[in-house]
Amino acid sequence: MDAIDIIRAAIEIAREVAAERQLDINYQVQDVCDLSPRGDQYDLIVDSYCLQGIVFDEERARVFAAVRARLRPGGYYLVSTAMFDEKRFRQDETVTDAQTGIVYHRYGDKGLIDADTGIAYVELDESPDLYEGATEIAGVWYLPSRRHLQPPALKAELERAGFAVLYQGGDYDENVICTLA
Repeated sequence: MDAIDIIRAAIEIAREVAAERQLDINYQVQDVCDLSPRGDQYDLIVDSYCLQGIVFDEERARVFAAVRARLRPGGYYLVSTAMFDEKRFRQDETVTDAQTGIVYHRYGDKGLIDADTGIAYVELDESPDLYEGATEIAGVWYLPSRRHLQPPALKAELERAGFAVLYQGGDYDENVICTLA
């Protein structure tokens, strides 16, 4: 059994828990966006709240390609991810970026969301030079931080990426079970 996480502290905690339970798991600190499509194949690949942090289409496509390549025929890809939250969405509070023409909606206290892509942005309190990917929207600096899709959009994205969605449920339809299409 193999497990990866980009955060070293998370891997160390997981190693400790596995040792207490006498589990034999190979842990690596690795960015899932850099996961090679070559390597061991698995009957089960689990994404536990990672996908929402993969914001851009190119990175998501790389992850999905690696998962498809590493998933055995008949195997399962389980995804649990944060979803679009209607309570945070402010339909009537919009910000239009004059340069791009994109209309963003307020999302949470200081955030924005592009309702078409599901990309959620957090307003920066510090210099944008400190953050890779910082973007100026209507004169304010934001960082694209999450992808919060609505359930039909997540299902459609997974299907376009070559998966058959067998189940989608949970309080927000945040849990998905897929196989290769």
